Amino acid sequence: MLFRSQQFTKIFHTEIDANDLQHYRKLADEEGDPDAQRIMGNLYLRGYTCLEQDQKKAIDYYQRAAAQNDGKALHNLALCHAYGEGVPVDLGIAVKNFEKAAGMDIPEAIYSLALCFEYGIIVEKDAAKAFERHQLASERGCKEAQHKMGECYEQGIFVPQDHKKAVEYYELAAAQGFVDAEHQLGACYEHGYGVEADMKKAVEMYDRAANKGDPEAQFDLAVCYEHGEGVDRDLEKALSLYKLAAAQNDMNALYNLAVFYHHGDFDGIVDYPKAVEYYTKAAEAGNPEAQYNLGNMYRKGEGVDVNHEKAAHYYRLASEEGNPCAQTNLAFCYYNGHGVEKDQKKAFALFKTAAEQEHVGKPAAVHSLATFYADGEHVEKDTGKAEELWKQNARAGYEPSHLMLQIGRASCRERV
Repeated sequence: MLFRSQQFTKIFHTEIDANDLQHYRKLADEEGDPDAQRIMGNLYLRGYTCLEQDQKKAIDYYQRAAAQNDGKALHNLALCHAYGEGVPVDLGIAVKNFEKAAGMDIPEAIYSLALCFEYGIIVEKDAAKAFERHQLASERGCKEAQHKMGECYEQGIFVPQDHKKAVEYYELAAAQGFVDAEHQLGACYEHGYGVEADMKKAVEMYDRAANKGDPEAQFDLAVCYEHGEGVDRDLEKALSLYKLAAAQNDMNALYNLAVFYHHGDFDGIVDYPKAVEYYTKAAEAGNPEAQYNLGNMYRKGEGVDVNHEKAAHYYRLASEEGNPCAQTNLAFCYYNGHGVEKDQKKAFALFKTAAEQEHVGKPAAVHSLATFYADGEHVEKDTGKAEELWKQNARAGYEPSHLMLQIGRASCRERV
C-alpha cells in the first residue's frame, strides 16, 4: 500500500476487554473526547475481538474527532478516502485532508503528503517537495518516513547515494520496531553497506523482522541457517523459515524449497512431486530459475509425466526473462520439434543469444551454433567460424566439440 500509517493498527497491539471498550465508548459518545472517538474509529475500521467491524461507524467517529481538530483522526479519514474504506475512493478529498493534517504537524500526514508529491497523486510531481516532507516527517519521528529516508540515501533517490546516512535512518526506524527497516538494516550488516560487515548483527536484525512475519526477512534468515552464516548451520530451522516465507508466496523461498526437495538437500531424500509443486508456485510468481527447472522436470518426467509442450512453455517463460540455460534448451526444442513446431531460424537465434552469455549451458549453445555455421543452415556457411567455436569449446573441455574437430580434420585429410 502506498500510504501506510500505524495509526490504524496501533491500538490493536493492546489487549482490550469489554470494560475498556465501554470506557472508550462512554468517553467518545457522552463526553465527546476526540482521542476516544479516534480510538473507536480504529476499532470499528478493522473490527476487534469484542467489536464487529463496521467501517461506516469508523468514518462517523473519525469525522466527529476531526471536527474537533484531531489531526490524527483527520489523517485516518484521509486514508479511508484513499483506499475506499467506509467511503468511496476519492483521492482529491484524501490529499486535501493530508494537507490539513500535515498543517497540524501530524508526522504521518506529512509523510503521506510527501508520497503524493513523489508519485504525482492529485498534486504535480515535485521531487524537492517530496524529499523536504519525507525529511520533516522523519525529524518528527515518523518511522515510515525514517525508513523512506534510508531508502533515499541507500538508492540515491533525490540525494547522492550515502550508505552511512542510510544506516542512520534505518536504525531510527528500527528502534521504533519498523519491520522493513529491521530487515533492511540486516541487509546492510550482511553486505557491509554503510557499516562494517557483521553476520551476527545481520542475523539479529533478520530475526527481529522475521518474528514479526516479514517474508523477506524469513527468507534471508533461512539462507543464514542453511549456510551457517552468523549462526550455526541448521537445515531444519532453514526449512521451517523457508516454509513460513513460502506460505506468504515469497518467490525466492518457494524456489529454495523446490531445490531442497529436488536434490534432497534437507534429509537426503528426493521428493520430485514436492519439487514440482514449489517450482510451479515460484514459476507462476515469475522466478525464471524455477521456470527453467520446471521445464527440465517436464522434459525428463521427474515427478510428472513427460510433457514436451509444458517443458517448452516454461523454457520460453524463462527465456523471455533472459535465462541463458532456458534459451539453450528452448533452442533444442525448436531444432528437434519437441513441444513446438520445428523452426531452425528460431533455434539458431536462441543458440546465438545463449552462446554470448556465461552460464553452465554455454558449451552446448556454442557447439550447436558452430554446427549451424558448418552446415550453412539459416546462416552463411563459415567453416572457419565453426572451427573457431569448436576449438573454444574443446579448450574448455567440451568433448562433443573436440570430437567434431577430430572428424573435421580426418575428413580434410581424406579429401586431400
